[in-house]
Amino acid sequence: MKVIFKYTAISDFITSIVSDYKPFLFLLFIAIFLRFYKIEAFMTFLGDQGRDALIVKNIITFHHFPAVGPPSSVGQLYLGPFYYYLISPFILISNFDPVGLGLGVASIWIIGIIAAYIFVKKIANNKTTVIFSALIIFSAELIKLGRFSWNPNLLPIFGFFTIITLHKWILAKKRRYALILGALLSFSVQLHYLALLLGLVILIYGLIELSKSEDKKEFLIQLGLIGFMFIFFLSPLIFFDIRHDYLNLKGFISLLTKDTNAGGGSYLANLFITIGYLIKNTINPNVPIWLGATIFTFIITSVYKLKKIKDKLFININLLTLIVFILGFSLLDGSRFPHYFGTIYLSFYFLLAIVITNLVKSKYKNIIFSIIILFFVILQTYGYQFIFEKPGFSKINYARTVAESFSGKVTKEPIQIVALPYTETDGHFRYFLNLEGYKVLDHDSYQKASELYVLCREECLPTDDPHWQIATFENKLLQSSWKTNDVTIFKIVHK
Repeated sequence: MKVIFKYTAISDFITSIVSDYKPFLFLLFIAIFLRFYKIEAFMTFLGDQGRDALIVKNIITFHHFPAVGPPSSVGQLYLGPFYYYLISPFILISNFDPVGLGLGVASIWIIGIIAAYIFVKKIANNKTTVIFSALIIFSAELIKLGRFSWNPNLLPIFGFFTIITLHKWILAKKRRYALILGALLSFSVQLHYLALLLGLVILIYGLIELSKSEDKKEFLIQLGLIGFMFIFFLSPLIFFDIRHDYLNLKGFISLLTKDTNAGGGSYLANLFITIGYLIKNTINPNVPIWLGATIFTFIITSVYKLKKIKDKLFININLLTLIVFILGFSLLDGSRFPHYFGTIYLSFYFLLAIVITNLVKSKYKNIIFSIIILFFVILQTYGYQFIFEKPGFSKINYARTVAESFSGKVTKEPIQIVALPYTETDGHFRYFLNLEGYKVLDHDSYQKASELYVLCREECLPTDDPHWQIATFENKLLQSSWKTNDVTIFKIVHK
């Protein structure tokens, strides 16, 4: 009887979970499908991904442990190495096939979606939680970020959980939350420097809570713990900067003192453009910038006016994060690429879910919610090419085929490779050449190569191009050439 009762209790428990989480379990199945379906065939694997794969391979094989991460596109600053160590186990699981890194990113995204749902469900009603989950699951931009390996792709998850931890720390005032908060902020910044704006949000709330705290000494200790953990996990990059004449620090100063902006006009125009691109990336790229600014203003004012909310603090933190990020980002010049907004994607969708569930009061609200989600999915179909299009030659197989064509051609090592035109990258070719066992010099190495291979995707002058690796290769002799896929490869040796 005890055994029967035991299994009955377990069965009832599982049934209650499935019943309570049924809408989310259905959405989770879709999330897994959208992030794993034909991932190898459509996965981006270009120079940046090849460079990262080679660095990760060197970590797993104990060949090199980097203290610095990839260069950032914002001011050409170097990021921290956190991303490399985070994804390194996945390339070992896939036996050094770079598709493992894409599968790793997709897996982390699925874990993040589940964790975000569990947390939001605790502080918001079920409808808000389901709509929030649907928005991040069907978002074309978030799906894109979850289908290949690149350091900014995981920022939406780490940024949102930094906000969640800030919320927990403010409520509990516990040291353990301060330690986790500092670590998550450091990880987020190492994924992309624009996450530093999260630090400003933490500072603002820290000062507010400090002014209200009865035990200011303990609170200052916890603020110190946040700073300590942030610096601790960023310390490899700090030591790198000290050893390299403060390269990053100088880059930051140069970035912040530039007298230019993205719009080429006033700060207000720049702000208008930044808001417009946020809506383009989260709703649909065809939304005009003026309409995007209108939608953003409506969401912000609607959230601000809401009164009967289960957890106003978490909403306010996300609202402040959104505003601080937009205002801060608008100070910088340059393009507004989608991955630049990674810090606030989940905050925006959370606030949008709050607005939807609180503005719709009709007795047919479930039907209206379903129509809204369906309309959102239709707007996102522009990013579902991997479903509707036939896969071409995968970028991974493309790079592998080019590298395999070197078989029998290399007679003396080390070798150097150069991709032309100058804007082309070659990290993906280098990865597979390294995997094949060739000794390939780093792209910025000053060591003399025995043989030089110039990879051209269009007409080029392999011996006369001004690229420095070609120009400094002494006594050049074009010995042979061959073509594979759309790449012509020229072998140059010393006379």
